[in-house]
Amino acid sequence: MSTEPALARLCRCERPLLDGETCLRCGRPPQVMPEASPPVRVRQKVTWTRPAVLRAIRAFAFFRGRAPVPSDWNQRMADWPPRTTVEALFGSVDAAARAAGVSPGPRPAAD
Repeated sequence: MSTEPALARLCRCERPLLDGETCLRCGRPPQVMPEASPPVRVRQKVTWTRPAVLRAIRAFAFFRGRAPVPSDWNQRMADWPPRTTVEALFGSVDAAARAAGVSPGPRPAAD
């Protein structure tokens, strides 16, 4: 007679439904899988064209309820073109806003 303890059979369900340490479908412990590291998300470099800048300005106006002003574009923000790019393509942020069909409107109050 063997003195080694019997090993529990592992879950082999096609789609295990895990609840803590067992599968609710078969009652067995899940197969131990190595934890996958989360995928590394690499940001692609965006080439800002005139149409892309116009779309960004319209989106800015939609979300903020006003046209952008130069101070909004002073720092590099992830989804918006750099101020230098806007000025290189349109001459100024105000000119880009006019080209996008967004009226400049009132300036934001200073903090």
